[in-house]
Amino acid sequence: MNEVEALTAMYPETLEFLYSEIAGKQAVEFMPATMMEDFLIEADLHCQIDGARIVEGERAGKSANIIRDGENVSRSEMTDFEEKGIFDLSICYPIYDWADEDVFDYLMANDILISDEYVNNGELDAYYNSKQ
Repeated sequence: MNEVEALTAMYPETLEFLYSEIAGKQAVEFMPATMMEDFLIEADLHCQIDGARIVEGERAGKSANIIRDGENVSRSEMTDFEEKGIFDLSICYPIYDWADEDVFDYLMANDILISDEYVNNGELDAYYNSKQ
């Protein structure tokens, strides 16, 4: 299984959501890490915004580490902004310390569509149950 197939297998609902809800408005491209460095140079990109919550880093098949200055750092050591991450990108983690309830409160308050992956993993059900 190559890198793109592994990503697709890990998050099928999220990828389907991105293509159906976002790709119609702008280009969405998934590529293996081996192609990223050249892409970043061509596109002149310098910063990545990562919307993962800490609990998402604990899911099976997903790394719980981040890259800082070329070294793996555990998520417990991360800050909300890393100056030099993978491929020398600065990385901003705006919701890394948000609880699930914080995320879902924000999504519901702003009527933002979410991927079925959260339903299938039971996270959205847990949110609704906590509100009753």
